[in-house]
Amino acid sequence: MPDTDSTVTVDSQQAVHWAETADGTRDKTLYLVQTDARKIAVKKEDDMSKGDVCIAKFFTPLLVPKRPTSEVTLACEGAEIPLKDCDTVFWTESSAAKFLWPYYHSHRIYDEKIAACQRAFEKDATVIAIVHTPLTHTRAISLKLVVHKTDGSINVMSLEEFELWSKSR
Repeated sequence: MPDTDSTVTVDSQQAVHWAETADGTRDKTLYLVQTDARKIAVKKEDDMSKGDVCIAKFFTPLLVPKRPTSEVTLACEGAEIPLKDCDTVFWTESSAAKFLWPYYHSHRIYDEKIAACQRAFEKDATVIAIVHTPLTHTRAISLKLVVHKTDGSINVMSLEEFELWSKSR
């Protein structure tokens, strides 16, 4: 019988999160660690704490290592914003319905936070796009909302930032 007193219980959604983090962080070594707080997390070496115990190492190589890095800029009514650290942009209702929401459902990670992003995109005209960012150990949700404010500026916001901003307008 295994020693269950020291075993941390995880669920499949956590495992999917780790795999998505490793897949979205190409050509960098990540570590699956057990923290002092008996939590399992994926971390970069620089983010590891003294008490972290390494369980496994993730490394997902680039398929085309010499590919030049590109950058995307989103423009709306004369305003522009560079979209850094994102790997996908959805700016039409059709693209979100066909690709974004099914992606989260198929990975069984569609939750209340993703649903809140979907509601914001489908009901609030200031939300002009949604960007998907690679998951990290510090960010449990990989979506950000791109908001076109009444002052003409464009901002990329987390769900929490959007909800605070929405209450103040």
